[in-house]
Amino acid sequence: MRVVAVTLFFAYALEKPVVAKLVEEHKHKVKVECRPKASSLLAKSRLDPHCHEGIMNTEMTACCQKDCGECHDGSDICNAKATNGRGSTCCPSDMLTEHLASCENSKAPCAVPAYVRAAPDVNSLKTAEGSRTAIDDCGDAVPDEDERHKLATHFLHFRSQDVTRNSAVEASCGEYGTLAAATAACDRRDDCMGFTWGGSDCLLIAGSALEELSAASHDVYVKVEGSGGRRFVFDPMQYTADCSKACGGGEQTRDIKCKSCKSEEATKKNCEGLEAPLGMCTAQVVMNADAVPSTSTPCNSFACENGCGDKDRVIFHFPNRGNWPSEVSWDVEGATLAPAEGEPLTGEEGPCQAKFDAACCADLPNLHVNCHDSFGDGWNGATMYAKLDGDEGSGKAVCEEMWVGDYYYYIPTIEDDIAVSELSGEGR
Repeated sequence: MRVVAVTLFFAYALEKPVVAKLVEEHKHKVKVECRPKASSLLAKSRLDPHCHEGIMNTEMTACCQKDCGECHDGSDICNAKATNGRGSTCCPSDMLTEHLASCENSKAPCAVPAYVRAAPDVNSLKTAEGSRTAIDDCGDAVPDEDERHKLATHFLHFRSQDVTRNSAVEASCGEYGTLAAATAACDRRDDCMGFTWGGSDCLLIAGSALEELSAASHDVYVKVEGSGGRRFVFDPMQYTADCSKACGGGEQTRDIKCKSCKSEEATKKNCEGLEAPLGMCTAQVVMNADAVPSTSTPCNSFACENGCGDKDRVIFHFPNRGNWPSEVSWDVEGATLAPAEGEPLTGEEGPCQAKFDAACCADLPNLHVNCHDSFGDGWNGATMYAKLDGDEGSGKAVCEEMWVGDYYYYIPTIEDDIAVSELSGEGR
């Protein structure tokens, strides 16, 4: 079959009957077939309105060729365009001054269509399946999206774990069916330290103790930041002024508290904040156990003096207090009670007398000890020893005759003289 392309030229001088006659003469002789021009097929194959195969400039007006590396007038290629000849393919200002083909009909270099850089029509904001989007429920979608962001920024997520219940209690279990709802509920409560999810789904109300993580069949979210952008930080109090010991190594103690501070001030040593339950600072502990401030510090680590000045400190002690301890007492003539260990003499110490263990300040080499039993039948198994402070062992037995007792044996008082040489060593 012959294919003949017929071009008919119409002019005002050519009348309609003549045209009809020409068509009639050729309609049985010529088969006319219309084909698209090769240039049209080529243009269709080059469609790239979004410049996927090139590089778009920041203004989204020009699409440079991909081998340009970048698409702006300050690039290295554009700075050398006078010598490399790439101004028309890599430099937007040069490209757009020419009659640049649209990227709808061409590939780079081309001009990006206006609709690509224009804001999309809200009616087009649907999923590929055509399901509902924020265009239909903006009143719900906006707050829901806010809560999703809040969950990611205000809470720590621990999978298959929970916090110990050292003081935390559960609340509102099963009331919130979505993470967004649970997040909003916990965020609104100043005492909510987090919530569990994937099980009983409860809010966790902070108490007076810090919590720790433990394995669980559900997840837990722990709050790090509350409403208004306030973060929870430790607030260590001042150490107590008094040391537990005057010498020989004691300690000072302090309490720690938790407070909420504005995020930008939370890293300061002393931020202005509101006091919160201590459990609200749990997030710091579960991230780093060492974050808890110390509650004690050493003090008065220097060696103790004996507390008796130029006198000797003698320790009297009872390994056994016998069958009738209420009847036992003793005293040392010429001696005074020693102050507590490490404490200095005040000059107001009384005579060295006691029922059982005590320390005395005395002049050695001799001590005169009086041992008493109020009933008068001896100590009935009570035993007493004396030794110099610091010596090991039990020391010297004192008033041994008083140790035994008999209802018919009258021994209300025994005197015993002790030499200093007898107070050193292991004793009996």
